[in-house]
Amino acid sequence: MRVALVEDDASLRMVVAHYLELHGMQVHEIGNATELLALLAVESVDAVLLDLNLPDEDGLVVLRMLRARTPVPVMVVSARNDEASRVAAFEVGADDFIIKPFSPRELLLRLERLVKRQQSTPFAVHARRYRVGGHVIDLSGRAVHDEAGVPIRLTPAEFDLLAALVLEQSGTVSRERLADAVAGGVDGGNPESVTVLVHRLRRKLEPSNGGDPFIVTVPRHGYRLAHPVEPVD
Repeated sequence: MRVALVEDDASLRMVVAHYLELHGMQVHEIGNATELLALLAVESVDAVLLDLNLPDEDGLVVLRMLRARTPVPVMVVSARNDEASRVAAFEVGADDFIIKPFSPRELLLRLERLVKRQQSTPFAVHARRYRVGGHVIDLSGRAVHDEAGVPIRLTPAEFDLLAALVLEQSGTVSRERLADAVAGGVDGGNPESVTVLVHRLRRKLEPSNGGDPFIVTVPRHGYRLAHPVEPVD
């Protein structure tokens, strides 16, 4: 597994990199945003660990740049422990958020889960494609195309949430169940992130001219798809 570790604190960066390398990961140690973007221009990685406080650019700006270029999983690693910072990171496109100081073991487990979710799918048993409101959602290929066949780029967390809604066949799914789906099937996912992910999916999947919604909020219960789920093949 190849990881880009973006951290301006050289001592912390060295400790984290050493721990990850002991567990078989190849780590690119990076001290600022410029180095990260230069790396990604010539190398591919399986995940990015991104500090928000970088010397040459705010981490949220960097995250927005990444989301415009690649669906690579991004875990924000930050000392900012307020709700506003976490929500802002998820809104921009973070797949996970861990607060400093953290347990190296927890970081490793969450990173492994994040990459596994990107490289495989917990819904592999449903190796089918579905049409929902004109969009085609390929659960096995983890891909979404719009009515014109144009691919829609989703982050791993966004796709897992969408897949959970598709598999419910237009039924209502609670925020807690969606949080667990986003967490890779592990109980205790963060319901706070679900609201942000739903908002991001709506921006990507709903028409910009204010047409029919794609995801409906069911007050006090959760969310459901606004359109029937129809098998394509």
